[in-house]
Amino acid sequence: MIKVGRYYIKKHYRTEEEYPGPEGIHFTRRAAGVAGRFAECGGFLLYEAGQRDGKGPVGAKCVYGYGVVAGEPVEVEPPRVANGKEYPLVVPVEIKKRLADRGQGIPLVILKEEFGIQMRPTLGGVMEISREVFAELQGRIDLLEGEEKK
Repeated sequence: MIKVGRYYIKKHYRTEEEYPGPEGIHFTRRAAGVAGRFAECGGFLLYEAGQRDGKGPVGAKCVYGYGVVAGEPVEVEPPRVANGKEYPLVVPVEIKKRLADRGQGIPLVILKEEFGIQMRPTLGGVMEISREVFAELQGRIDLLEGEEKK
């Protein structure tokens, strides 16, 4: 069921550990306002970006999962460190579906061609989308094989 509220794509760069981790989705201190808005959303999609400034591991460039927020932003100590940045704020989330192989998700070319979504840099890696786009992409993820439900 989709509740009323804002809907987002949460972009992140590939890391060696599972993302998001058990604590939830992390944000930098600079993105505290974004974390607060994200915590009020009706749902979000997970998108793994290709590569950060030509450095680090290459990601899938796909939407590969979705979830809902399960709490307000909190500060964690020690902060999460990934790709050389500290992320001291965390928004607890419940992942409803996550593909085990992120590369089997909905690719960037489909996001661009069918939905007009341009994955540009944004503070906190959060991009607002319409409820209709969220519902369509969520439905497509549900149809994909090899899923891992959480």
